[in-house]
Amino acid sequence: MPFFGRQQPANVQLSLKLVLIVAIAALAFAGMGLLTLTSIQFQKLIYTNKTTSIIELGDLNASLLIKELTKSIIEFAMSIQTRTTTRERIKTRDSEGLRELLNGSFKSHLVTSGRRKLQRIYIFDDNFSLMAKSSEGLRLKDDDRIICAGLLKAAQTRIRADRHKPISSLCVEDGYGLLAVVVTIASFKPLGYILIASDVGYTLGAMHESLGAPVFVTHPNGETASVSEDWNEEVRENQNDDAYLFARWVKPSRSSH
Repeated sequence: MPFFGRQQPANVQLSLKLVLIVAIAALAFAGMGLLTLTSIQFQKLIYTNKTTSIIELGDLNASLLIKELTKSIIEFAMSIQTRTTTRERIKTRDSEGLRELLNGSFKSHLVTSGRRKLQRIYIFDDNFSLMAKSSEGLRLKDDDRIICAGLLKAAQTRIRADRHKPISSLCVEDGYGLLAVVVTIASFKPLGYILIASDVGYTLGAMHESLGAPVFVTHPNGETASVSEDWNEEVRENQNDDAYLFARWVKPSRSSH
């Protein structure tokens, strides 16, 4: 018995071929899209990891710089408190003489400061009452306030031998990031106390040396504290440039009594 078959119309065969080609092309484009997406995600992961590493390295370097700054300021305060003139003027409550002494110390420090930038020096008596403050340095909007007064209160709570030990803390005043140190003026018994405040943001600008990259440091109020000579401001304003890695890091203010 003869078998009779029906041949599909040419247009149907063409349609099936077209659908098949389109399907293959769609899969190919989907695969390329997935590959592109995976590549972008991988690049973002690498960028994130690099940024995290720089931030961690920055935090480590900042801690070391702050530690060095603290030691340096304590040594500077000790050089003031050991002077016979300082002690005599405290004993005679010569506030004007103390103010002149602090201004002279402030100006002499500017010559040999290096990566330090003083902002204010205060002297208090043994009851923590203000005796004198430098005319030089940062003036607060309310200049009757003591810079980093919280540190002074912490110093007041200490007893016996602890009162002879230096104490330090980070603080923010009028939007400026500062490091403050309190050193006791004493031989056997405390005669008074020196509080010295320094611009910590200015010191952190030295991070570019260890990071091997330009650094731009701002105070909490947005004012520039330090900027590397090779910093490119145009690049900073356009942070989408793939040729550069940008890492934003914030140093929290915390005490180190």
